[in-house]
Amino acid sequence: MARVAIYARYSSDLQNPRSIEDQEALCRRWCEREGHGVVATFSDAALSGASIHGRSGLKSMIAGAVERQFDVVVVESFDRVARSQSELPQVWEMLRFCGCELIAVDDGRASEISIGVRGLVGALYLTDLASKTRRGLAGKLAQGQRAGGLPYGYRPIVGRPGEHEIDRDQAAVVLRIFRDYAEGSTCREIAAALNHEGVKPFRGRAWNASTIHGSAKRASGMICNEIYRGVIIWNRVGKIRNPQTGRKVPRVNPRSEWHRTEAPHLRIVPEELWQETAARLAKARNAHCGWKGVPPRRILSGLLRCGACGSSLVSAGSQRGRPMARCSRSIESGDCTNSRQCRLDRIEEAVLGGLREELKNPAVIEAARRGFAEEWARLSKERSRESAAAERKLQDARREAARLVDAVAKGEMTGRMVGAKLAELEAEIDRQEARLVRATEENVVALHPATIAVYLNAVEQLAKALSASDAKAACLKLRELIDCIVVAPRVGPGDPIHFEVRGRLAALMQPDPGKVSVRALVPRGGLSPGLTN
Repeated sequence: MARVAIYARYSSDLQNPRSIEDQEALCRRWCEREGHGVVATFSDAALSGASIHGRSGLKSMIAGAVERQFDVVVVESFDRVARSQSELPQVWEMLRFCGCELIAVDDGRASEISIGVRGLVGALYLTDLASKTRRGLAGKLAQGQRAGGLPYGYRPIVGRPGEHEIDRDQAAVVLRIFRDYAEGSTCREIAAALNHEGVKPFRGRAWNASTIHGSAKRASGMICNEIYRGVIIWNRVGKIRNPQTGRKVPRVNPRSEWHRTEAPHLRIVPEELWQETAARLAKARNAHCGWKGVPPRRILSGLLRCGACGSSLVSAGSQRGRPMARCSRSIESGDCTNSRQCRLDRIEEAVLGGLREELKNPAVIEAARRGFAEEWARLSKERSRESAAAERKLQDARREAARLVDAVAKGEMTGRMVGAKLAELEAEIDRQEARLVRATEENVVALHPATIAVYLNAVEQLAKALSASDAKAACLKLRELIDCIVVAPRVGPGDPIHFEVRGRLAALMQPDPGKVSVRALVPRGGLSPGLTN
């Protein structure tokens, strides 16, 4: 009598959840007829067969085959396992490698021919389903219904699925946004005003400039959305599945593939106002093209962060010829308490002056070297203990799982009696394996022999660049050694500038440089107490 595992799956939330039970019952009847015993059942509910990623039931079934917990896997049909032309053979090959047969009640015993044919049929099914779905959405579009999500300014009509009507309150906000932009207000100013007045956004906690202006390539954003002029556009963005993760990734379709249809009943913005807005938007985007790839204008560009919300500090013009900086979130949406401007040149003087003082002292670097060695040894012992503990718990869980499977095989217990316990043990095995991998990876990083040499060499080069006032070289080295510099909000006009250096350079700037964290020196960087000036 063969030991059998049953696997069942259904695809959509719209399907009957009893589909799992029905598939299991069908497979059990086949096992009884063939004289086999069922020792385990696995299932995935409301998950597509287009990808094997994200299916915990299938993962557990494969893990059970690796542990030799059963000899045969029975399914209703092979497309329950996978519909992908590449992934179905992959699962079958894995089961066969583990000495486990794959049998479908509808399709028979798996072979190269049956798996190849079923994989091809499954792939064609998915392609045909996608085509029919697009055809149905195109039909909705032809009837003046939206085929995508519901934008701000509209609400669904009760009792008429797929049909929308204008929400008068939200439509007034839409009109205001278009008028303000056409009259010269920036998207940042509009978003800040809406947030200040407490106007509730359609999604999220606050209005943002990007919500209003959107992306030129994708024609997104409120002032780009032609639904407000009574034109529905569909198929702007398609999705393609990433074979490594199983997730669908958006891709912008060529404009020739976009579908457009007139929907005058959904118009909110008059055509004249739409054209004024479009003309100003096109002018603004043409003026900003070509910015990408330009090197930083200042030595700390892109490194400064707001101490109140964590957003970037960006240029905010100048006062009396002095460059100013301000929180980008405060500028974009007005949703940050740190709305004060600060002098960018003073921040740069405080940061670079503090770095010069610290880096010109050889004792600091030598103390960092000693502290690194001590911390390195301590962490190595800690990781070794972590690895040993994870290995012990992993072996204990595996032995307990094997004991339960043997008890079922000998008839001492039933699969139903041990099912919950086996699920707990499988979860424990996954946790300990992940714990063991993390401990091993961190050991590899800590034991890299060139880490300290590379780090100290970069620090010395930065010190030379700062001493020689070589802004370009210093800028490049700063970006190797610093993740960001967090600038605390200033309370009064005479307050000193307080900032915190985050990254590997922070290891040299602690009150006690003899206690340097290895985590602050390894390539991934780290968080350490910073410098106050």
